[in-house]
Amino acid sequence: MDWTGMAHPSLATFPMKIEIDSTISKVIFSQSDSGKFELHGMAGVTKETQEPVFIVATELPTSRQPPRSKQEQETGDVKAFLTAGGVPSFEVVPGPHKNDPPDCLVDVGDRRYAIETAQLLLPARKGKPNAVGRWKLFEQLRDQLFRQSGRLQSRLRQHRGYMVTVWFNMEDENRLPPRTREIDQMIDHLKAVRPPGKDLVAPSYVARLPNTIPPNTVMNQNDSKSVGCTWAALPPGVQSGLQRAIGFDLALAYFETYTQSMLRAELVRIIDQHDDPRSDILVLTVGADTREGIYFPSTRLFADAVFDDPDPLNGWVPQHLPLVAIHDARRGLVRWIHGDTPFA
Repeated sequence: MDWTGMAHPSLATFPMKIEIDSTISKVIFSQSDSGKFELHGMAGVTKETQEPVFIVATELPTSRQPPRSKQEQETGDVKAFLTAGGVPSFEVVPGPHKNDPPDCLVDVGDRRYAIETAQLLLPARKGKPNAVGRWKLFEQLRDQLFRQSGRLQSRLRQHRGYMVTVWFNMEDENRLPPRTREIDQMIDHLKAVRPPGKDLVAPSYVARLPNTIPPNTVMNQNDSKSVGCTWAALPPGVQSGLQRAIGFDLALAYFETYTQSMLRAELVRIIDQHDDPRSDILVLTVGADTREGIYFPSTRLFADAVFDDPDPLNGWVPQHLPLVAIHDARRGLVRWIHGDTPFA
């Protein structure tokens, strides 16, 4: 993949698997203000059903705040939703029962609303490790590198100045769940391998690329294919906390395909799970930080797909909930997918 035209061009090569025969109309490659890539994927339509589809290949999860309690996340998501919905004045308090709906009670003017919340994440795939499982492995890997940075710095110095993109179980997708011992396997793998050299990932090399790239150079996997990594040059300047601690940064690769019907089914599943007469409104937040304080850029693709879908519930309606809204936390947008806003 050529990053030419971006703020910090570089050559980056990622593992890819085509799961559903599709016509790709858009390649997604976004980067942060500091010049680091954030998200790599593709979008188009499936050839068989002509339904929208997107593919997530690689992303750069970012730690944006300290871990929060479940209650802190819920009240924070509700406050952000009300602000995005243009509600000028409100009061939010936790619900009366910790483990029962609603999550929050909200006073707007002289009216009180019982609001239940949920975060939309990329759905699990049948027979495959889900994206959230890989996210947790990624978080655990970051944490372990931070904790052991003093001991590991000298053993991992060959990666300094690189964005190291890691993946788990790319060749054995049916392993459920991903096993935490793979954290140790990944660290051992990073100790053992060396980057191909900055000349190979630098922009000047693009014009003289060979027809094939030798195995285990730009992309490298361990013998069991349980973990692997690839490298790209980091832009100069801004450093992440991990880069300051250990000399390089980490990104996450996993090749997952999501169709419109998959996302609609996930919406119905989540709403049905929270369909309770004790709640007035269900707020589905997408693109916010997790409870651990991590932002995953791939959630923006879920948000864009839901907001572009003319009928995200495909005719289905909940039995008890009168109102359901989706809040795109990244863009500050609200869409009511069941019922109309009561705050107008």
